[in-house]
Amino acid sequence: MSGRTRLYTMSCWAADVHLSIAPTVEYLILTGGLQGGVYIVTQVDATLRGNIIEDNERLTFTGDGGGVRVHYYGSATLISNVIAGNTCALVDTNGQGAGLWLGRGELVNNTFVNNSGGDGSGIRVGVDVTLKNTIFYGNTVGVDAYTGSVVHMDGTLWYANGQNTTGDGTIHLGPVDITKDPLFVDAGAGDFHLGAGSPAIDAGVAAPMAREDAEGNARPDCVAWDIGAYEAQAGGRPARGSFCRLSSKGLGLID
Repeated sequence: MSGRTRLYTMSCWAADVHLSIAPTVEYLILTGGLQGGVYIVTQVDATLRGNIIEDNERLTFTGDGGGVRVHYYGSATLISNVIAGNTCALVDTNGQGAGLWLGRGELVNNTFVNNSGGDGSGIRVGVDVTLKNTIFYGNTVGVDAYTGSVVHMDGTLWYANGQNTTGDGTIHLGPVDITKDPLFVDAGAGDFHLGAGSPAIDAGVAAPMAREDAEGNARPDCVAWDIGAYEAQAGGRPARGSFCRLSSKGLGLID
């Protein structure tokens, strides 16, 4: 494992990480889970930073939270994560939060891509969530706000979602609300770094909580925060750092 990785209880279900203490999960690749990628199972405050949570499925119970599910009475802070290609509700078609199911929390500089199944949302919000500098790309729905919930958003970039928002909750969109292709380096190959000329570069709002991107690069690199999990580098994209990969094939370090 990387020296920056903090890992708590891992279940026997492929890549699933079930957390029952107040954890910090950093710089992991979580993939191939059949109970979702991360499940915060009790009323705790969790932090997820710099993770790639991709290609997980939520196959059982309600089918909620394909990538990440947080206990209704818990909360989570997500900083500079990529949540991509997750599915939920393959058993129960009413499942919610293909990417993330969250009651309360704060999300800063995250990227949600191609999450589907159930309501197909990148994020399903249950109570009160704040988002800054978020990319929603290719999801069935970007944000699904449950009845009575409140979502505060700024620094948002939407592209190629079936719907950007849905639900009976209240969604407040900030002044930075962009609908343009983020020009990922190679979305088809899962490379969600910002390519040259991306409208997400220097377009974000100030987010001091996110001082590093998903690879540990300092933010902001130039005049302002970029939108999404990766900060574009003036000298070109650096080589990918070490990540600890959790998958149905086991645990291993990749570079």
